[in-house]
Amino acid sequence: MSKKMLRFRQISNSTLQKSAFSAYIPIRHQSTDQKITIRSQTFQTDKKWFNVSKNVTKLLERGGMHHDRYHPIGLLSTCIQNHFNWTYRQNGNTTPTFTIIDNLHPVVTTKQQFDSLLITEDHVARSKTDNYYVNEKQCLRAHTSAHQVEIMKQGLDTFLVFGDVYRRDEIDATHYPAFHQLEGVRLFTEEELKEIYGLDDEPLRHEDQERSEITQAEYDLKATLIISEDLKRTLLKLVQDLLGDEIEYRWNDDFFPFTHPSYELEVFWKGEWMEVLGCGVIEHQILKNSGCDTKFGWAFGIGLERLAMLMFEVPDIRMLWTEVPGYKKSITNLISNLYDDMGVDPESYDFSKMDISKVRELRMPSTYAKNPPVTQNMSFFMEKGRKVEPNDVYDVVREVAGEYIESVRIQDEFFHPTEKKKANMYELIFRCPTGQKFTNAQAVKMVDEMGQRLVDDYGIVPRWEIGVEQESETEKAEKLAEKEQKMAEKAARRAEKNKLKFEEKQARKKAKRDAKKLDNQESS
Repeated sequence: MSKKMLRFRQISNSTLQKSAFSAYIPIRHQSTDQKITIRSQTFQTDKKWFNVSKNVTKLLERGGMHHDRYHPIGLLSTCIQNHFNWTYRQNGNTTPTFTIIDNLHPVVTTKQQFDSLLITEDHVARSKTDNYYVNEKQCLRAHTSAHQVEIMKQGLDTFLVFGDVYRRDEIDATHYPAFHQLEGVRLFTEEELKEIYGLDDEPLRHEDQERSEITQAEYDLKATLIISEDLKRTLLKLVQDLLGDEIEYRWNDDFFPFTHPSYELEVFWKGEWMEVLGCGVIEHQILKNSGCDTKFGWAFGIGLERLAMLMFEVPDIRMLWTEVPGYKKSITNLISNLYDDMGVDPESYDFSKMDISKVRELRMPSTYAKNPPVTQNMSFFMEKGRKVEPNDVYDVVREVAGEYIESVRIQDEFFHPTEKKKANMYELIFRCPTGQKFTNAQAVKMVDEMGQRLVDDYGIVPRWEIGVEQESETEKAEKLAEKEQKMAEKAARRAEKNKLKFEEKQARKKAKRDAKKLDNQESS
C-alpha cells in the first residue's frame, strides 16, 4: 500500500473528513533491547515484553501525588493517615497502630505482582494487554498489594501502603492509566483475636475444616466471621469519616485470588451505586509464604482517585492529573486556604487540627464542560495473523491526545465477507477537562497521527482500503475486458490508418509507372 494512498476515516459531528497520515517514528516497539530509567533506577528492557508507552513514562515522573499535600490526592491521603493515626493507637495510646509506608518504587518483579498473590501463570491478570511490562521479569505495579508479602516478611503486621499504580485500561471519566492506591493489612494471632473479642479457649483453627464458600480450610467459621466483621467495621468507619455518616452503603460478595472470603463496598452516590474498595480475609497460603503461618489477617485496597472524585465531586479523573498551570494553581490555592481555615500547617506534619467536615466541603474549580465535546470516529481492519487489542488502541490514543481525550468506546463492529476480516469502529470524544477550547481541526490532526501510529506499530489496514486495493474478480474482469476492448479498437484504427497509407503509397507508385510508360511511348 502506498503512502500516498493512505487515508484514515475520521467522522465529525457534521462532516466526513479524510487526511493523510503524518510521518511517525515508532516508539512503542523498539528494534533492539534498550534501557529505561524510572525514578533514578535503570532497567533493561527487551523488545518482546516492553510496552511502557511514552505517555506512561511521563506519568511515572509525575506520579506520587500522595506526597503533595496541596493536591487533592495528597489532601485525601493526609486525611486517611490522620484517621488511622488517631483512631487506632497502642502502647498506652501513645503511638499509632498502623505503620505508614509511602515511598516504594513503582517497578516490581512479576513474582511480587503475581506469584506472591497466588495469581496463576495462566491468569488473564498477567497479560500484556492489562499490564505495563519493562521486561519479562519486571513490570509497573498494578496494585500496591504487590508489596504485601515483602513487608510482612520484614515483620510488620499492621500497615498502610500508599503508592501510584499503572494499568492498561479503557478511556472514560473514571479510568486513567495511572492512579493512586492504598493497601491496608492487619494481622492477628489467635490469642489476640480471643482477647479482643472475649472468646473462650476453643481453638480457631481445625485441621478437619474444609474450604467452603464462606471460610478457608482449617479456619473455624467463627474466626472467619470475626475477622470479616473487624475488617468491615474498620473500613466503614473510614468511609463514613470521609464521606459522612449519612452515606448509604452496601456490602457485596466478591472474588480475588489473594483473599477468601472477599467483599466489595459500594456507596449510593448521585443516584447510583459506586464501588469504592475491595477487601477480604488474606489467603492463609500467603501468610504461610510470608512467615506468618500462626496468624490470621485481612487486607483491603482503595483507589484514591475514585474516592477523591466522590469526596470532592470531581466529574472527570483527568482533572486530578491535569498539567494546565492555571488550573493547578487554582487547586493549590483552594487547598492552601483550607489549611489556613483549619489552622493547620501542612509542613509541620501536625494534623491534629484537621477538620474532616471542612475538607468534605472542598470542591474543585468549576471549569469542566464549558466547551462542547468534539467527536471523531476511526475504523480499521487487521492484517492476517496480526492482532490489536482495545487497550493497545487506548494507549496510542492517550499518547497522542493526552488529557484532551475524554472517552473512547467501541461503537460498532464490521465483518468483511470477502476478505474475512473484522473491524471495530472507535468513537473518540475530545474535550479539555479544565475548560480550554478544543477545536475539530485539532481533533482531526490527532486522529490522523493516531492512525499512522497504529499502521506503523500494529499493521492495521484503514477500513476503506479493502475495496480500493483488493478488487473483486468481477471488477478485475470488467476492467480487463474494457482495457482489451480499448486496445483492440486502437489496433483497428492503427490498422485502418496503415491500410490507407499503404493504398496511397501503392497508388503513387502506379501513377509514377504509368507516367514513365507514357513518356517512353511518346519518345518512340
